[in-house]
Amino acid sequence: MPLISVQELLNAQEKNRAYNLAISGIANVKSGSGHFVRLMVNDAVAKTVKLYDGTDTTGDLFATLDAPGKGIFDVGFGFTNGLTVSAVSASNLTFIYH
Repeated sequence: MPLISVQELLNAQEKNRAYNLAISGIANVKSGSGHFVRLMVNDAVAKTVKLYDGTDTTGDLFATLDAPGKGIFDVGFGFTNGLTVSAVSASNLTFIYH
C-alpha cells in the first residue's frame, strides 16, 4: 500500500460522502473507484453487511462485516469498480466513502 501525505489524507477527508440504507436489500453506493471509510450502524439490531467491488453483487466480495449493534466502525477499504452493499436484515446503516 503506498504511503500518502498528511495533506492528501486531509483532502480525502474533506471529500467524504454519506449514503444511508434504511431497509434490507442491495444498494449501489458509488460507481467507479473510491475508498470505503466507515460504517455507521444507526439502530441497535445486530446485522451482517456484505461489501462488493462492483456496481452490483456480481462484483468481488471484499468484506463481510458483522456489526453487533449501534456504533461506528472504521474500516478503510479501497475499491476499483464501485461500492455495492447488501444488508441481510432490516437496517439503518450509513456508509461513509469517497
